[in-house]
Amino acid sequence: MSPNPPAPRQATAYPYALVLCVIAPAIALAVGILYGSAAQHRASTEEALQLKAEQLVAEVDAELGRSVAALRVLAMSGTLQRDDLRGFHELATRTVRADPTWNNMQLVSTKGEQLVNVRLPFGTALPPLNRPELALQAVYKREPVVADLALGVVAKRMLTPIYVPVFRDGEVVYVIAAAIEPPNWQSMLRSRMPPGMHAVLLDRYSFVVTTTYDSGPAAAPGAFAASMPATSPGALSGDFASGGRMDVATQKSALSGWTVVTVMPREARDIPQRWLLLSTVSLLLIVCALAVRLGFAHRARRLRAAT
Repeated sequence: MSPNPPAPRQATAYPYALVLCVIAPAIALAVGILYGSAAQHRASTEEALQLKAEQLVAEVDAELGRSVAALRVLAMSGTLQRDDLRGFHELATRTVRADPTWNNMQLVSTKGEQLVNVRLPFGTALPPLNRPELALQAVYKREPVVADLALGVVAKRMLTPIYVPVFRDGEVVYVIAAAIEPPNWQSMLRSRMPPGMHAVLLDRYSFVVTTTYDSGPAAAPGAFAASMPATSPGALSGDFASGGRMDVATQKSALSGWTVVTVMPREARDIPQRWLLLSTVSLLLIVCALAVRLGFAHRARRLRAAT
């Protein structure tokens, strides 16, 4: 009796070809799912950051506009029209106490000299302004001026001053200045930020006015954002946060010239993708295990048939 002939090479290779045919489409499908999901999630993140930056700029402009409107009302008060500086000091003091947004209010002459400062009793000798040219801009332009971050001469803190000219018979006779502290801007930004996203408010010289960060260089008003991206999302400078890569969007205010930067750590953005990757890899491993088991089962049947 002649021995059984050896199995053809094609029959031996068949189980492995079957395994490959099952695994290859699964791998291609997994790669396609991951790539498409990553691109879609990145695009949605960038869109959300840009939309939030635009919304925050509108909020900042609205707050600045509200302050300018209130100061214009004060500029028409009878105390200033009749040069009653003591009366204006009393009026301004009541106004600042009633509005927690403002840290201070001053009255400045057309030469840039302090005449009234509500943080000091009326009649106190007032120090010269740190930057009188800011008040003089309102005199020369004959319109409100939103200044950049500046050190308050009395408060000894960084402030964002607003200057509004006072007119009488068509001529500028005084300038009213009100100052908003960075913590007020911080509170506004934080109340409007979703989880996982941060914001940084920069003045026209790219100095940090405030931020939603709790600590670090970005949390201190006056930090310099040396390498902030101008327009498109990208890597954010370490001046804002300690290390890590970020997705960033920016929007500039037409009213103040300030810029809002919205920031999301890529680690936070990648969390959903990591779960998707884990799920896809798990599914792929299950498919591979089933394919290998199918291949071995087929080979076992061939061997049993051969014996």
